[in-house]
Amino acid sequence: MRSLETIMMTRGLPLEGLWMRNRKRDLAADAAFMNKMVDEIIAERRKNADATAAKKDMLNAMMTGVDRASGEQLDDVNIRYQINTFLIAGHETTSGMLSCTIYALLKHPQVLEKAYEEVDRVLGPDTGAKPTYQQVTQLTYITQVLKEALRLWPPAPIYGIAPLNDEVIGGKYKLKKDTFIAILVLALHRDPSVWGPNPDAFNPDNFSPRRRRNGDQRLEAFWQRPARLYRPRLCDA
Repeated sequence: MRSLETIMMTRGLPLEGLWMRNRKRDLAADAAFMNKMVDEIIAERRKNADATAAKKDMLNAMMTGVDRASGEQLDDVNIRYQINTFLIAGHETTSGMLSCTIYALLKHPQVLEKAYEEVDRVLGPDTGAKPTYQQVTQLTYITQVLKEALRLWPPAPIYGIAPLNDEVIGGKYKLKKDTFIAILVLALHRDPSVWGPNPDAFNPDNFSPRRRRNGDQRLEAFWQRPARLYRPRLCDA
């Protein structure tokens, strides 16, 4: 957690070398510790190939998975960085999404009732049975609920980027190359031109298959990210 805090504090600060020196030193020590720990775990898995093959977890998937297009596998350094990302960044986004989703469900009993109905129908009455992957893919309404929670309360409410070239935003705002700007995701996700006159309302039907089938161009445009035009600044640690 200290590593994540230090990364967020040091990005883009012109005087960071003066007053963040100790924090950056701690960050280097923390990163070295995490790298060593993860490298040891990977090395241990490599030594016990049979045990690795039997495990059904994300580490095993990264160690044994093969890209269908290139035939390549992730090297151990890449796997290390992926695991570190899960450790210092992935945990809080998932917990934040679930917290906001549960809050929304409690505030909207009709949505909660519909979610219960889908879970009972898809997963069945045995609460001790583990859901299968195929069953999870059938939880379409639950997926809508999660997406709507992410729309209203995104775990990363703001991020910074810089254009790779001179750009014009909205046809009138000129932005020079490498100019740092902050994107307020909370505002983007509540644009009335996309979500209607009451964009602050919690409404899982915003992500219903019917709306997608009807070809809602505004919704499609909302998900289109101009990633090729910008360089990330806060989230590229």
